[in-house]
Amino acid sequence: MSRKDRHFKRKRQHGLVLPTVLWIAILAITVGVSYASSVHLGTRSADNIKTALLLKYDAISGVYLSIDRLLARPIDETQRYRLKFNGSDLEVEVSPERAKTNVNTASIGIIHDAIIDAGIDAGTARTLAARIIDWRDRDHSLQPQGMEDEQYRAAERGYGAKDSRLDDLSELLLIADIEREAFTSLSRRLTIYVGAAHQVYSITVTSSRGGNEQIFVTRAIVQLGAADKPYRILKWHHNHG
Repeated sequence: MSRKDRHFKRKRQHGLVLPTVLWIAILAITVGVSYASSVHLGTRSADNIKTALLLKYDAISGVYLSIDRLLARPIDETQRYRLKFNGSDLEVEVSPERAKTNVNTASIGIIHDAIIDAGIDAGTARTLAARIIDWRDRDHSLQPQGMEDEQYRAAERGYGAKDSRLDDLSELLLIADIEREAFTSLSRRLTIYVGAAHQVYSITVTSSRGGNEQIFVTRAIVQLGAADKPYRILKWHHNHG
């Protein structure tokens, strides 16, 4: 390549680099101004986000602390206790799944009784039990106060009854009239786990910080004595309260 060709090549390269540098500089200034504005206007919002993240990871840490306790001493009934971790107050509830009613196999009467035990009134319990049965059974026979495909369509749900066993307890939220508050109560009485259920526990950790209104709730389903490790986590559920 001649000297003249090398000169023009360098010139073209500088011609490409300069606009790139200018665009990077402009972008940096724009981002800087936006960041300064967001810091000025959103300090409180940033603090809330930081607190929410701390609460989340402290709740998750609480789950692992509770697993450590279980490995040292398995339990046969629900335990509730408090922990302090990383500046957060943790409320912990640990329940053996074998003490609960299996929503996939129990009769309508047993499910009804479990719903009553969850603190739900008798009239609502009859309705919810019927709708749980209609949700999981394979036929299209309507239980009294239940709901099959036609009733879900009429309610404009956009789906019908599952007609199959529940794969996750959170599917209860798809059933008409089971709202979040009722689900929280039902999750303390119902389960989907069978077989090795005597080794499965639900761990619910609610984290909070003194003087702050935010809370974070983490729920884990844990199996002890897994084939290749002391435990394994089957499910996570996170909810920013």
